[in-house]
Amino acid sequence: MTPYVERVHDASVREAVRRAHRGGSRIISLVGEVATGKKRTAWQAIQYREDAQRMPLLQDWHVWPGTSPSDPVTLLAEIARMPPKTVYWLAGAGRYFLEEGPEIGNDVAFALREMIGDPTRGPNFVVCTFTPSVWRELTAVPASGDVDQFRQVRLLLAETQIAVPDTFTEAEVEKAVEMGDPRLGDAAARAVGRRVVQYLVAAPWLDAAFDAASPGARAILRCCIAVRRLGHDRWISQTLLQRGAVGFLSEPEQEALDDGWFVLALEELTRRGAGGASLLTERASSGQSGDDRGRWYRLDDDLVRRRVKNPPLAEEADEHLWSVLAASASSKSLIALAKECRRRRLLFQANQFYRRAADENVRGAAEALIDLFRESKRIDDAIAVCDELIEAGRSDVRLSAAEMLIAAGRRSEAMARLEPIANSNDQARVLAAMALVDDKKPASAVDRYRELAEDGVLEAAETAADMMTDDTLEGGLWNGHSEQRYEPALKWLTRLLDEKKLDTRSKIVEFMIMRDKGRIGNAIDWLHARGQGGDYAAYLYGARLLVEHDRAEDALSWCDTAVEYDVDGARAATAMIYAQAGFLDAAFKHAQAAAVENPAVLADIADLFARKGLVQRALEGYRRAADLGYVAAWAQAAVAAAGVGWVDSARDFFKRAERAGAGSPGLRQRVAVAMGRSGKGKEAVEWYLAEVDPADPEVLNPISDFLLKDEPFHAAAEQYARRVHVSKGEALSWVAERLLEVGFRELEVQQSHLINSGSNLLPKFNDKIVMAVDYWLPAAAIAGYQPAWLRTVDVLLSLGRFDSAERRLKDAERRDGIRSEVHSAIILAYSHKKYADTAVALVESQLECSNTAAVARTATALLTHEHARADVAERLLIRGRDAGDLESRVALADFWARHGQFAKALDEYFVALARGCDVYLKIVRTLSMARNDAALAEFQKYGVTPEGTLAKPWIAAPSRGSRDASRSR
Repeated sequence: MTPYVERVHDASVREAVRRAHRGGSRIISLVGEVATGKKRTAWQAIQYREDAQRMPLLQDWHVWPGTSPSDPVTLLAEIARMPPKTVYWLAGAGRYFLEEGPEIGNDVAFALREMIGDPTRGPNFVVCTFTPSVWRELTAVPASGDVDQFRQVRLLLAETQIAVPDTFTEAEVEKAVEMGDPRLGDAAARAVGRRVVQYLVAAPWLDAAFDAASPGARAILRCCIAVRRLGHDRWISQTLLQRGAVGFLSEPEQEALDDGWFVLALEELTRRGAGGASLLTERASSGQSGDDRGRWYRLDDDLVRRRVKNPPLAEEADEHLWSVLAASASSKSLIALAKECRRRRLLFQANQFYRRAADENVRGAAEALIDLFRESKRIDDAIAVCDELIEAGRSDVRLSAAEMLIAAGRRSEAMARLEPIANSNDQARVLAAMALVDDKKPASAVDRYRELAEDGVLEAAETAADMMTDDTLEGGLWNGHSEQRYEPALKWLTRLLDEKKLDTRSKIVEFMIMRDKGRIGNAIDWLHARGQGGDYAAYLYGARLLVEHDRAEDALSWCDTAVEYDVDGARAATAMIYAQAGFLDAAFKHAQAAAVENPAVLADIADLFARKGLVQRALEGYRRAADLGYVAAWAQAAVAAAGVGWVDSARDFFKRAERAGAGSPGLRQRVAVAMGRSGKGKEAVEWYLAEVDPADPEVLNPISDFLLKDEPFHAAAEQYARRVHVSKGEALSWVAERLLEVGFRELEVQQSHLINSGSNLLPKFNDKIVMAVDYWLPAAAIAGYQPAWLRTVDVLLSLGRFDSAERRLKDAERRDGIRSEVHSAIILAYSHKKYADTAVALVESQLECSNTAAVARTATALLTHEHARADVAERLLIRGRDAGDLESRVALADFWARHGQFAKALDEYFVALARGCDVYLKIVRTLSMARNDAALAEFQKYGVTPEGTLAKPWIAAPSRGSRDASRSR
């Protein structure tokens, strides 16, 4: 029995116990659904003692009935003869008042009322428990004219109800976790909707029901678990289960089942047991089409957690299951299943899922199918899907199709796709010009770009000008004689500025400086002349150019002139230039003036103040900008305040940003990071984790740098424990695991950079990995989370720290009695080659018991020694592979690849990939080492089969329209 958690209703129960103890007979009615803790509450009431007393208040009282529940006739007899100080334990009290009919029920109620009302027969204490439905039936006031069937029962039970809630409160859940009992803590953490009692009652029943399932029911369960691991939605159609479960039955099992096996198995799986739990929950469809009609089922949430998500195992799925899913998976599951196929390079199956999703109008499915074909270099298939969308009215897809065709060198086809929209779509005209460039026709391309420029497209004008002046362009305009190439471009750009009012000033200035080999004098003179001639915006461009060349005082003079002539954007630009020059008061003044029309300017100036450390002045600017309508300034203010450690101000600005709709998804991260960098790591972590989703696997990534210190780390663990209701040890382990993930990811990036730079000295760990494995995971284990012991050993072994792993394994045995023959064998194999035979014998004995956990790592350990016994390691890996261990299969493939046996290695890699292992890059590398370019091309184009062989060429799945057209013909 788990420790008892005092709950909100216990106060009323204990007050009734006190009154009975003081001499007054009492009756209480605990009303709640099945498995909510009514009987446990009643039992705790009988055992209740005041804080200062050793013995329960009702220590010397009788309890009736003493063991199993009795019947109403016996109860009537006992009421007449039982002495005072009797506790009447009437659990499931409906049996005494309802089941034998109203007459005897009223007799029992009347007898109890007489006993309770007679001081000479007391004190006595009556404890009843009811479900809400029984309570309502017994206490309902009859309508006028109806017979009052349970009058005496209703009078007895009047004002005795104490509701027992279905769920724990947040405080009760935290209390349950803190008690340290593993079962209670797990239930508090895992129970859906805080239904802790139901979880405690249901979990053992679910395990027993799962283990005792009939062959048909077990096949359905295995099918459910498999499709959920592959990415299917929680609700699974009856059609899918019926088709898919067959693949999980052996031939003798199939022969032994009759035609009605599936219906009987579903009845077995949906039958309610302890705590109202069932292995499967059923619901009717909501008027869907196709295979979505009928009934739907989902696995119990606890089974999902323990058998689908934890641990997240790769699921082996054969061709039968994939084909069943392709035909019968729910619409909302299709994209997820396609992505899983794509990850496994099951490209044919991915194409089926995307195609069905596109036919059922799932958002983004057609685009994903195009991307699949593009990635696998199946351009014709990608274009076919584009053409389907174009026919359906998606003219925007013409651009995507054209881009693919241009990249594939099929320029004439690209132009054909663009032609229908060339006159109405500037981007199409740009792509057409790009096609001409690729076709080595730069003069024609320039003409296209110039046409666009004449129509007002600034980017086309700049591209055309670049091409007009490019003396390196293949098939170019200048043929190496480029001394005067800038003049025609400058003349044309100036005409666009004057006649088309296209703002080509920046490009003109850029070309003048390039022509003059970096000198700005002619450009400044030209801008000054333009300004004097009435083109007042030229003063603003001149100011910017002067600032870029460290002539701030001249720039400020030009700025003032631009402001004087009221040039658009002049005040904003002037404010920025004044700020860059260090004249902050003047900058703020100009920004305030500009902010009336463009408040973002004030926020930009505030950013400059913040970077210079003038945070109070910056916050003033942000507030003013936000008040003028630029609400994004609240977010900028939050980051600025956090950056100097003003925690309260940062939180306040963040709330204002959220209320104003300026709280972007990444804002909380930016504020937390700024706060942590200011030295407020603990506060940053607490605030950040108070709202983010702890289920997000990357939730700690932004703040991982701060977790290297004790206070922020403990703050993270405490927040997680509070949010998810887990023990301190499990919370420490969770934070340590996230820190490890970030550490290994950063290590991989660091190693990649070093390899690319030619270094052979690669680090094996970093600070985050060391802190997690040396400090926090052991701390989690010592705090009571036992799985952290072996996890620590696993990480240490992966780092090659065998002595440390051995010490931690001994710590686990000494502290918590944890022994692991798997880890002992691995450590022994690493220790010295003289222990190889002993280690191999240990692993082989484990293999005899179908335990493959130690195989791959032990074999790898054997290969680390000088003069390693490769034959022994290879034999061990083959046995592990034959026993179904994917880790052994991959290790065996690695072994063969290192020894130049590429064909054998690829056979194993293909199987591992199809079964969900991330070995894609190993396959590419092995094919490259084998110099098998043809096989590499086939692999990338067609992928692998579910059985794990290189897929043969396949034809893309046709659209629904194509299929319908074929049938009609």
